[in-house]
Amino acid sequence: MNLGIIVEVLVNFIQQFMFIGFLYLFFDKETNKVKNVLAFWITVIFLFTVCNYFTFHELTFNHLDSIIGISVMLIYTLVFLKGALYLRVIIPFVVFGVNIAISYLNLYVMAYFGNIPFVDALTFSTAFRYLYVATTNLFFMVTLLVLLRIGKKNIQISDIPEILSFLFISIIIYVAALSDMILYEVSGFNTAVLPYVVIICLSIFVLTGMFWYLLLKISRDNKLKTDLLLSKQREEMYKNSVLSTNEYIEKVSRMKHDMKNNAMAINCLIAEGEYEKAKAICDSLSTKLNIPNMSYCENPVLNAIINVEIDKALHNNIDFSYTITENLSFVDDVDIVSVIGNICDNAIEYLLNVDTEKKHLTLEVSSYKDYSYVTCKNNIISSILKDNPEMKSTKAKSDLHGKGMNILREIAQKYGGDLLVKECKGELTVSAIFQNKK
Repeated sequence: MNLGIIVEVLVNFIQQFMFIGFLYLFFDKETNKVKNVLAFWITVIFLFTVCNYFTFHELTFNHLDSIIGISVMLIYTLVFLKGALYLRVIIPFVVFGVNIAISYLNLYVMAYFGNIPFVDALTFSTAFRYLYVATTNLFFMVTLLVLLRIGKKNIQISDIPEILSFLFISIIIYVAALSDMILYEVSGFNTAVLPYVVIICLSIFVLTGMFWYLLLKISRDNKLKTDLLLSKQREEMYKNSVLSTNEYIEKVSRMKHDMKNNAMAINCLIAEGEYEKAKAICDSLSTKLNIPNMSYCENPVLNAIINVEIDKALHNNIDFSYTITENLSFVDDVDIVSVIGNICDNAIEYLLNVDTEKKHLTLEVSSYKDYSYVTCKNNIISSILKDNPEMKSTKAKSDLHGKGMNILREIAQKYGGDLLVKECKGELTVSAIFQNKK
């Protein structure tokens, strides 16, 4: 086996290892480590085998190696990795497109300044080709590290226009780089055309980098604004919680005083033989002491915010029912307060502004398989999604209110989930879904 074959095989392995290694580090994985490692190495070895085959055999169909490579990477991200679906679809195309763009741009530049025919530089095993391969893979590795650093900042692009923009720019850079290569090939690898080819490639890189930077900056700014609103709402909710606690303390103090007086009255009535009157006072006390259970699960924060919302509903004559079978132990306390507070407050706000005899609100905190759900249902008199599709608040201070749905979606996506809203038979259902990471 000569040096050229050894170099080609080694380069093929390094490239496939970088491709799959980047995807492995960029996305979340299953909890089963053995499964993760097996899937990683099986994918690397399969791509390595395919790449070696096409290296030493002519293609029966143009770009068949690229189609197989992207297809395998897509299967790997969709089946074995976790994360936003649109990213698991887009990123393999981005990585592959960046690799092609870097490879041909570097080749164009080195062939031009080295005064070596393009075909010779691309095919023959020479010291020049070895230098080209080394520098190309080095540039590619640096680019992947930059992309990985950006990805680990947990920047969330959730709006449809942003997702489509991210998708289209990825496709455009791939098509533009490939078209640039084809045009140079059609020109017969004319060295007079090469400077323009290089300028086009560089322009694509610069414009793409600027676009992605601005897109991610906008996403970060939006997230900061949401976090600020979230902090204001959390502060308001904690304040309400403290006020509610004070109210309960005052109620208990008054109740203690009343209990003392009633106990003395009952004692006197029994001593005088007025058993019916004593029983009536006992029945009255039993009704007054019919206080809802203050504990629903093992999570004290979840119990506290649910009690606050129940108290709000009762004070506004809203029938509040609940089912709590999940304690959301994997969710941060501040996020629990925000989710339960926002999802219930939105329903209470709506019910306060409608003229209906029966005002009913249902809260369910449950789990199914790998996901946990916070679901709120309330009766409606007309279609909210039709009249107010963005579900904006009707409160006067729109800068401080009406952001509840966005905050719910942000928190759900933070835990690998999403927010679902639907209407059915005069009832609005809002569900915040979380990926359970216990």
